[in-house]
Amino acid sequence: MLIREGDVNDAQVLAGLLGDLDYPNTPEAIAERIVVMAANPDSRLLVAENEGRAVGFISLHFIPQIALAGEFCRISYLCVSSESRGEGIGQQLLDEAERLKGWPATVAVTGWKFTAIRAVSARTCFMPARNMRNRLSI
Repeated sequence: MLIREGDVNDAQVLAGLLGDLDYPNTPEAIAERIVVMAANPDSRLLVAENEGRAVGFISLHFIPQIALAGEFCRISYLCVSSESRGEGIGQQLLDEAERLKGWPATVAVTGWKFTAIRAVSARTCFMPARNMRNRLSI
């Protein structure tokens, strides 16, 4: 399993994964958003690749904190393809996100669509951000 930075070449797969979460998009629209994220130093898009094929992603946004050292990380999307769920890919994406900034830090996870994210968050330092539209799928 390779965890790498996402790029516009991932737009087709990400559009499909987002469609699975009831966020229908065109690959062109996703490619535009990937370019915007890549230009923002406080955003990261990580893609999980298995045998040369993207099978999941995590979208991260880092926010400076006033009360604590370090940054607050908002996970806006975490999705693994249905055929790859249960293989630990979501956890690998979370582990890589944690490694990026040398956490532990406070992390908000937007949405609780599947039980699996609750199990992952119970093992790590993640907390839910209530009343947000975004959904998770791992």
